[in-house]
Amino acid sequence: MTPLDLATQAYQKKLEAITAIEQAKPEPTLVEKVDIVVKEEMGDQIAPVKSINDCVYIEPGGEDEIIGDRYLCRGSGLLFPAPTGIGKSTFVIQTFCHAALGREAYGLRFTRPTKALYVQAENDDSDLAGMRDGVYEACGFNAKEIKEIGENLLVLTESNRTGIHLINYLRDVIREYRPHLLILDPLFSYLGGNASEQAMVSTFLRNMLNPLMIEENIAAWLVHHTNKPPTGAEKRQWSGTDLSYLGAGSAEFSNWARSTLAIRQLGLQEEIYELRAQKRGKRLKWTDPQGSPVVHRYIAHAEGSIHWQDADWDYVQELLGGGNEEKKPTGRPRKEINPEDIKTLDGYPFMSKAGAVEALAGLAKCSTRKAIDLVDLHLVKSGEGRDATWILG
Repeated sequence: MTPLDLATQAYQKKLEAITAIEQAKPEPTLVEKVDIVVKEEMGDQIAPVKSINDCVYIEPGGEDEIIGDRYLCRGSGLLFPAPTGIGKSTFVIQTFCHAALGREAYGLRFTRPTKALYVQAENDDSDLAGMRDGVYEACGFNAKEIKEIGENLLVLTESNRTGIHLINYLRDVIREYRPHLLILDPLFSYLGGNASEQAMVSTFLRNMLNPLMIEENIAAWLVHHTNKPPTGAEKRQWSGTDLSYLGAGSAEFSNWARSTLAIRQLGLQEEIYELRAQKRGKRLKWTDPQGSPVVHRYIAHAEGSIHWQDADWDYVQELLGGGNEEKKPTGRPRKEINPEDIKTLDGYPFMSKAGAVEALAGLAKCSTRKAIDLVDLHLVKSGEGRDATWILG
């Protein structure tokens, strides 16, 4: 055996010994994996410590604002959970076509033309083109507007990278195209781990995505799936707190987000859904037809075209039975009434509409919202129509 053969043999034995030692090591636990990622990503970063007196209030409308009244700003994220198969991607494309022009969409007031990088994994080019064409046709954009949308809504189909590999790749893309906002659709495709594990979710959101957002001065819109919903009327019984956690998996998704915007099924036969801004929703300044503040509105699938449209509030309330979200009054049980009971009120038909609502609410032991719906139903059934003058013969 030559000296070279002996050296090769010795090297091979050392290599086998090292390999055996490595293979004998136990698989790192989830916590250990998280620690490794955090150390790699955070390095020697030190969070700045300041006096509370050094914090500066920023007025709405600043350069960092994406959606009005600081509902969404650069460096922060919005969680957008919705059921599977209802058209989340179409909603996103339609919303950001308007955002590209600096216009309002579904009550979301984009403060200036917004450039978005839409990173998606579930639709091919033909699917995307079908959604785009449906939105363009429905909204009636002209050639100049379509050109501006094309410059401000960029699409990246990415189905191979997850976790830190995705973040490192996106950092280069973002630096090249300089968007104001990053959209991930759906989040499940990019997390790279168990969505129910808080350690995994926190690592992705807080140790990977947050540094990217801060370094590149962008906001994030995360499209997420909801848990399998209850059926029928049960869909409408969730409380406000429950609705903050519609997203499937760890509660950390909602805890991380600056704001949440969800599409919720209502259990109606019609293709009508509730759009609910549960977290920081008051900043959107939505109101119902009577001018009362709300954090929800109604949207529907359009017939014959791939796009969403606003649904008539009063019509939805009628389908829901006169307002499903009112609080039940305490004390005596509610009296069963119908629109015709308006005729039993003292002063009918020459009382004011406001007076009729107040009197009917007292008679029925119901909320003002319910009484308004009953008065409107009376006007409809009498052939006058909701917007008719109240005095009836």
